[in-house]
Amino acid sequence: MKKICLHIFIFFLILAMLGCTCGRNTSASTGPENPKFTVVVDDSKTAEILAYFQAHTGYLPTVVSLNEETLSALAETRTEENLPIERSDLLSALAEEATCLLLSDASVVAEYEALGFSVNNDALRSISPSYRIDNADILGLTIVQMPASSEINRDALVSLSAWMTGAEAQYLASHPDLFD
Repeated sequence: MKKICLHIFIFFLILAMLGCTCGRNTSASTGPENPKFTVVVDDSKTAEILAYFQAHTGYLPTVVSLNEETLSALAETRTEENLPIERSDLLSALAEEATCLLLSDASVVAEYEALGFSVNNDALRSISPSYRIDNADILGLTIVQMPASSEINRDALVSLSAWMTGAEAQYLASHPDLFD
């Protein structure tokens, strides 16, 4: 009888061990489905902010800097291709592949709005329930959205807009020494 009880006990131990190993989730987190996207920025601090965003979300933003050097290089390229090189043409060309623009300069925001880009916190709120309109300017940045006909990485925009108004952004805003 002892032998039978011992075999039954060992059988249940083996079943319990198999149950523990079969129930484990051994798959690693794979991150976002499409982690790459492009963001146009107008200062270096914004690029640093995007580095924090990347670290916390897994998205991999390609940062395109809007500065005179970039615009000059783009103008040279467009001149070689016999394309227009007016400032409005350069601004549009710079943002062609972007998901959004993160701008701190109100005059540049106005230039992009004149080109058909939009600043619409209500639209961001409608695509991202985590977007907090009351925190929209917490980092001093404006999220400029692409024209309606543009193809964008919507998931990245949703994540970025929610992150830009969330707890991490509040922490960065209250600790400006992190950018020195």
